[in-house]
Amino acid sequence: MGGDAAAMIEQARELVNVLRVTGGVDRGLGWTRPVPMVALNDHQVALIYPPPAAARGILRALGASCGQQRLIQARHQDCQQQGETLAVYLDTGQPTSDDPAYGSQRQEVLGLQGEQRALYIRQVADAYIQQCDQQEDAAAAAAAQAAADARARADAQAQQQAAQQHQADVLAKERATCAAVGGQWRDDLYNGICRIDYRSPTDGQTYHYTVSFDQDGNVTEVPGQGQADCHPGFAGSDRPTWHPGTKICAV
Repeated sequence: MGGDAAAMIEQARELVNVLRVTGGVDRGLGWTRPVPMVALNDHQVALIYPPPAAARGILRALGASCGQQRLIQARHQDCQQQGETLAVYLDTGQPTSDDPAYGSQRQEVLGLQGEQRALYIRQVADAYIQQCDQQEDAAAAAAAQAAADARARADAQAQQQAAQQHQADVLAKERATCAAVGGQWRDDLYNGICRIDYRSPTDGQTYHYTVSFDQDGNVTEVPGQGQADCHPGFAGSDRPTWHPGTKICAV
């Protein structure tokens, strides 16, 4: 073990002793932040308030002391910080606020020495990081799915509203066209129908016809009854009449 690692471990051990004397602690995100309750010298204060980099250095030193690798790399920064904080707690027992959650693991650590101690701490902290990452991933996936579902609902609603508006526009157009060609509009189960009467040039009788519209509300020919079909002999008439405004072949 190199001199720097040994020094870091010694500082960690001294930190434990200082914390046992000072008592209460306040937990930070990435490192322990004890609240001193007795007079401390400058060296002790420096140990009690280590910067985040120093806390990570202690973790690396503890791993190096037994030939172990550092903690696994988390996919989420908060999981990494919490895992490192847990490793410090398992090694030092601080902050004591973690006792209810991880006190039993801390007792296991107290019964271990050397490489077994470092390995156990790393395994527990790694397991925590992995579980934290999985929970973060699940939460992110759930949020993404919820957002996708919301977008799908919004798109479906927009499409439905667009279809309803198109239908209303088409109906208004058909009504206006029916009035323009002299027909009579009548509402029915299929939104409406345009009826128009033409007098037969053959027998003088008045016949009722229906104006046909396409899906966009434009007047359209009826297949087999279009302008090309409107010639003598159509429907038994010798003088059928084509009406271009309604596209009806009147007999």
